[in-house]
Amino acid sequence: MIDATVPLLAVHGVGVTTRQIAEAAEVAEGTLFRVFADKDEIVQSALVSALDPAPLVAAMAAIDRRRPLAMVVDDAVRLLLAHQRRVVALLPVAHHLHAAGSLPKPTDGDPRTHSVRAVLAAITDLFASHQAALRLPPPMAAVVLVSMVHGTSLPTTTGGIMLDQSLIVDVVLHGIQQMDPATSVPPPFTQPSRTRAAEQLVE
Repeated sequence: MIDATVPLLAVHGVGVTTRQIAEAAEVAEGTLFRVFADKDEIVQSALVSALDPAPLVAAMAAIDRRRPLAMVVDDAVRLLLAHQRRVVALLPVAHHLHAAGSLPKPTDGDPRTHSVRAVLAAITDLFASHQAALRLPPPMAAVVLVSMVHGTSLPTTTGGIMLDQSLIVDVVLHGIQQMDPATSVPPPFTQPSRTRAAEQLVE
């Protein structure tokens, strides 16, 4: 029932009906209320399940690390994009439930509290298996990948320009700087010094 409800929430939001949920789950409408008290409880349970990072982390762990780095990154970006797009589609539902006070705030034991850390740890572990091929330490490389995917999933942060999977993978692997034509490899990473303008932005 929960799995059937999540796609409906992305389309109908909190306006989804129990009849639509029952039809999608291929059960009688009355069956829903043998498991849940009311529609609100179904919606809440579906939302919490959709935001749980555990399936994403498990999928990341299942990626074959023996393959080339480019293929590993491609798999990681594909999984993260799919998860993030689902989360973004459900944000209006989450905002509505929070405003109504019907969705409890995450607690220390709630998987939502640790979602970013759990995903970063899973991607860091992936990168650690290819550390010799990286210009950045695995934890920093993981932050780059997650930041790019999260940023492009929110059109308001990119002016409506969406980056597709292949472009994200290419930029994660090669950056935005032209490669050295003499060696066909990117220059070594060096920590840039901050300008005064940049310092003011973070003060």
